[in-house]
Amino acid sequence: MRHTNYKYRENEYIKFTLWFILCIVVILFPFVLHDKSLIQDGDSFNQSFPLFVYIGQWLRACLRGEIRLFDFRLGLGDDVIHALNWHGFGDVTQILSMAVPYRYAEYAYAFVMILKLWLCGISFLIYIRRYVRHGEYRVIGALLYACSTYALGWGFNCWMFLAPMMTFPLILAGIDVICEEEDNFSNALLAGLLVQTLNGFYFLYMETLLAILYFGVKEYVILRNKISDRLKKLIRDGIRIFFVALLAVSLGAPLLIPSIAGYLQSSRTGSGQVVSIWEMIVYPLDFYRGVLSYLLIPNIYRNIFTLGYLPLIAIITVFFHRVSRNRVHRYLLLLFSLLYCIPLWGSAMNGFSYHTDRWLFAFTLIITVLAASGLDAETVLSKKEKILFYLCTCVLIILYLTDGDYYAGKSLSALIYGGIGILLPVAWNQRKKYSRLILPFAVCLIILNGLLVFCPRELGGSGYVFGFKGRGTVKKEIDRQVDSIEEVKGEFERRDMYAVSLGASLMKNFYGTTEYFSTLNGNTFEFYRNLCISPGTFGATWVLKGLDGRVELDALLSVRQVMEYTEDELESVYRYNTAYLPMGVTYQSWISLEQFEQLSPMEKEAALIKYVVLEENEERESKISVPKEVELDQSILEADKEENYTIELQNIVQDGKMLYAKEDAVIRVYLEDFCDCERGVPAKSELYVQLREMFLLDQGTADIGVGNKKIQLRNVNDDYYMGVDEFWINVTEWKSDHRGQYFDIRLPDGKGYSLEEIKVYQHEINYDAIEERKENALAHLEVGINRISGEADCAESALALFAIPYGEGWKAYVDGAEQPVYKADIGFLAIELDEGSHTVVLEYVTPGLIPGCICAVISLAALVIVYGRRRKRRITGD
Repeated sequence: MRHTNYKYRENEYIKFTLWFILCIVVILFPFVLHDKSLIQDGDSFNQSFPLFVYIGQWLRACLRGEIRLFDFRLGLGDDVIHALNWHGFGDVTQILSMAVPYRYAEYAYAFVMILKLWLCGISFLIYIRRYVRHGEYRVIGALLYACSTYALGWGFNCWMFLAPMMTFPLILAGIDVICEEEDNFSNALLAGLLVQTLNGFYFLYMETLLAILYFGVKEYVILRNKISDRLKKLIRDGIRIFFVALLAVSLGAPLLIPSIAGYLQSSRTGSGQVVSIWEMIVYPLDFYRGVLSYLLIPNIYRNIFTLGYLPLIAIITVFFHRVSRNRVHRYLLLLFSLLYCIPLWGSAMNGFSYHTDRWLFAFTLIITVLAASGLDAETVLSKKEKILFYLCTCVLIILYLTDGDYYAGKSLSALIYGGIGILLPVAWNQRKKYSRLILPFAVCLIILNGLLVFCPRELGGSGYVFGFKGRGTVKKEIDRQVDSIEEVKGEFERRDMYAVSLGASLMKNFYGTTEYFSTLNGNTFEFYRNLCISPGTFGATWVLKGLDGRVELDALLSVRQVMEYTEDELESVYRYNTAYLPMGVTYQSWISLEQFEQLSPMEKEAALIKYVVLEENEERESKISVPKEVELDQSILEADKEENYTIELQNIVQDGKMLYAKEDAVIRVYLEDFCDCERGVPAKSELYVQLREMFLLDQGTADIGVGNKKIQLRNVNDDYYMGVDEFWINVTEWKSDHRGQYFDIRLPDGKGYSLEEIKVYQHEINYDAIEERKENALAHLEVGINRISGEADCAESALALFAIPYGEGWKAYVDGAEQPVYKADIGFLAIELDEGSHTVVLEYVTPGLIPGCICAVISLAALVIVYGRRRKRRITGD
C-alpha cells in the first residue's frame, strides 16, 4: 500500500537539489584543479560531444525548413536517425544545444551532463516514495543514485548510459501503480517508456527484459498472500502494462522504427569470439575477485560497480530485519547478483554480442532502494550483524589492496575506509538519536566515493580525471587541424582525415572518411573491411579511421584533401589529391562480386577504378544492357610488384612465429632494389606492407607502429576482437641508412605477438583509368537536402556509380522516370543509363519513418481517448 504521510514531502525535491549541487561541486573539483573539461578522451570526444554540437546545428536547420534525413557528414554518408538515435538523437535534454553556439558548446555539454545526473535523482524520488517513509532518507537515496559509480563512470564516458537511469525508476513506479491496483493507467510508465523509446532501442529492449523480471517478482510478492484469482490478476495487470507500453512505444515510433531498420543493416555485427558453453555460464575466477576487490572502494578502471558503505550496511540490516515492503527488492538483489555472475546474461544484455555490465543501472537502483530502506527501518545492528559487517569490510579492503598493481594512494584510501568502517556501525545504531546529522554524514560518504572516482592515484583515486580533455582544448585542436584546409566551394568533396576527433565532421560541417558510431551503415563498414583498410588498419570495432591515404580509393570516393602524419605524429601533413573525381562517374563495363573477391586488396583498388562491381543476380543481369567484363584486364593483375626485403629484429626474442618484445622493440624492414615512390605530384606508385596472421598473445590491446601509420592488435579473447589478423598498410614514410631504405614496425614492450609472414609490395597507380572516369563524370552535380541531381551525357549504355553508401531509402529518377538502384562496389549505389543525355535525380527518405509517423498519430489519438475517458470518470465519480 502506498504511504501518504511523508515527512518533508513538500520540500524534498528542493532539499535534494541543494545537496546535489554541493555533492557535484565537490566531486567535480578535480576537474577544476586540473583544468579539465567533462569531455572524456574517448567516446565523449568521438561520439557524445560531436553529436551534441550536431544536434544543435540540425535543430537550427529545421527551423529554417531544412529537415535533413541523410547527411554526408556521417561517415561516408548515412541516415541521421538510425545512425545517431542510439547515441542520443532523440534525447530531450539535448534540445538545449540548439541555443548554444559552437564556441560555448563545451560548457553547455557539461551543464547537460550535470542536468542528466540531477534528473536521475528526481526520477529516483518518484519511485522511492512507496518504499521509504522519511523524506531525508529518500533524499539520501536519490543522492546515492545520482552520484553512483555507474553514473559517474559509464555516464561520463558516454552520456547515453544515463538515459536508463532516468527512465527505469519511472517504469518501475508505473508497474507498481498498476500491480497495486491504484490505477489502471500510469503516467510514469508512459513517460519513462516514451523517453527511452526516443533515446533508442538498445536500452529500451534492455529495460523491457528487466521490467518483465520486476513485474514477475512484484506479482509473486503480491499474489503469495492471495488465495483466489491469482492468474486472473496476473493476466489483467500484464495486459494493462502492455497497453500503456504499446502506447508509449508507438508514440516514439518515428524514431524507433527507423533505428531498428537501420540496425538490421548496420555494422554492429557483434564479437569475433567463439566461446564454449562453460564460458557462457561461468566467468574466470579473476572476474569474481575483481568485482569483490572494488565493491567497497571505487576504481573506475577496474570495476564500474561499487557499493560503498551505506548500501553495504543497509543490505545487512534489511536481510536480518525483514520488512515487508522490502521483499521485492531483496528478491531482486539475489536475482541480479546471480545474473551478474553469468556471462550469458551479460551477453543477452548486449544483443547477444560480447558480455557487458551496461545493465547495472538496474542493479544500482535496487541496491540504492535497499540502502534508503535500511536507513528508514530504524533497526539497530546486533552483535552478530556487526561481526558480519566488520568481516565483510576486512575482506573487501584486503582484496582491494592486493588486486592489480600497488601504489601509495591505495593505502591512503584503504586507511580512510577502514576508519569509517570502524565507526559506521556505532553511528548506524545511533542514527535515530542524531537524526539531523544523518544526511550530512551520508553526503560526506557520497562525496568521498565520487572523489575517489576522479582523484589522482596518489590520493587514492582511480585518476579518471586525466582521461578527460583539457578545458578549451577540444575546439582548439579541431579548429587547428580542420580550418587550415581550404575547401573548394561549389563542389562535393571529402577529406581523408584521421588526425582529429572521429566526429569532427559533425561539428565542423565537412565531409570526411572517419567515424565511430555503432550503428553506421553496414555497407560502409564492409567496404573498408573488404579493402583491408580501417577497421583493419586500426582494428577496433565499428571504427572507420580513414582510407589510409590510398590514391585510387581517395579518387573513387571524391577525396580532395588527405591528412598524413610523420612518424612521431607531432605534425600533420596535408596532401592535395590531384586525382580527385566527382561523386558521380560512369562506367562502360562491370565485373561480378565473385571475380572481385578473388583479387588481392591492391588488385581490388585497381579494379574499382576500371570497373563497377555488382553482385551476381540473374534477374538483375538480364535487365542490365551494359556489358559484363568476362575476363579482367591484364593491367589489374599486374598492378602489384612484390618487393625483395630483409628483416632485422631489434630487442625482440623470436621463437618460431612468436615474438616477445623488449624495450624499444623494432622489426626493421630493409627494401632491396626499391624504386622510390616519393610523394610527387602525382605519386607514381604506393608502398604496401602485408602482415599475415598477426595477433596479440597477451590480454588487452597493442598499438603497433608501421612506418608513420598504426594498427591495433587485440587478443582473440578481447571483447572487441573482430577476427582481423591480416593487415595491409600503405607506408608513406621511410628512412635511409648505410644499408639502404627501410621502415620500422615498432612493437610495444612487455607483450608477445604471433606473426606468420611479412610481405612488401609496390602498387602502381592507374592514372589512365582515373582520367577515363573523370571524362565520364556527371555534370552540374548538386547535393541538396535529401536530394542529389546531375546531368549525364552517355555515348553508349553505362552504369553511373555514386559514392553514396547503399541504403533502402534511396530512389533514383532518370528523366523523371524511376529506375532501379543497384548495390555496387561492395557498399555503394549505381543506376543504369541508356545512350544519350539524361537528368539524374536521387531522393532519400528514411526507411520506416512514414510507418513510424502513422503509428505515432494513431497512438496519439488513442491517448487522447484514454485521457478523455479518465477525465470523464473523475468528473462523474465512476
